[in-house]
Amino acid sequence: MAKKFTVLKAAVRSAAGTSPSRGLRGKGLVPAVLYGAGRKTSSIQMDRAVLEAALAHGDRLVTLSIEGADPAERQAMIKDIQYAPVSHRPIHADFQEVRADQTIVVKVKVLLRGTPAGAASGGVTNAVIRELEVECLPVNIPEEIRLDISALAIGDVIRAREVKLPAEVKLATAAEAVVVAVEAPRTEKDLEAAVAVEGAAGPEVLTAKKEEAEGEAAEGAAPAAPAAAEKAAEAKKPEAKEEKK
Repeated sequence: MAKKFTVLKAAVRSAAGTSPSRGLRGKGLVPAVLYGAGRKTSSIQMDRAVLEAALAHGDRLVTLSIEGADPAERQAMIKDIQYAPVSHRPIHADFQEVRADQTIVVKVKVLLRGTPAGAASGGVTNAVIRELEVECLPVNIPEEIRLDISALAIGDVIRAREVKLPAEVKLATAAEAVVVAVEAPRTEKDLEAAVAVEGAAGPEVLTAKKEEAEGEAAEGAAPAAPAAAEKAAEAKKPEAKEEKK
């Protein structure tokens, strides 16, 4: 049975640029771009509330019903959303058109499940990769990848190749990439050693600056030598006169 995608109503956008886009946002619309699948990039617009509903639902793939486009219906993946810094509402969207019979590479969130066995000994869970890249048909994109870490002891890691994926989904992330690790807790001795290493690197820079400063000082002091000699000669003149008397 084919998977049904949320339908987003949109329309062809006639004008592009900062000023027209600002005008659309003032009317409650979101400017967007649709590209891919060998077609020319299309500038479109849609109701902000409709887009927000799809995002809140967690939709990755949607069917765009675009008024004024040929063909009007396109399957697309929500590729990127730009948000307003203050209101955090969507202000621009990028869609990538996909074909039902062609695989695509997408990022899927990794959700850790369970408490590592090493946590009882003070182990710290380090989630190194929070998303895995996978390759599959659009209809087979997983909503999430759940990873059980309850058996991990201190020093254990799970690499990308060890993550179990659905049969129709292939791993695209580097096989040896570490997804999660359980590390030993850092002691005061570890922290002191880290500080010592950082401190050891500092004097080299300071010494270099000091030598440079001393060199500049030496260059500046050179012209003053003749003046000092003249003063010494002046100081000896009265003594010479006294001897003659």
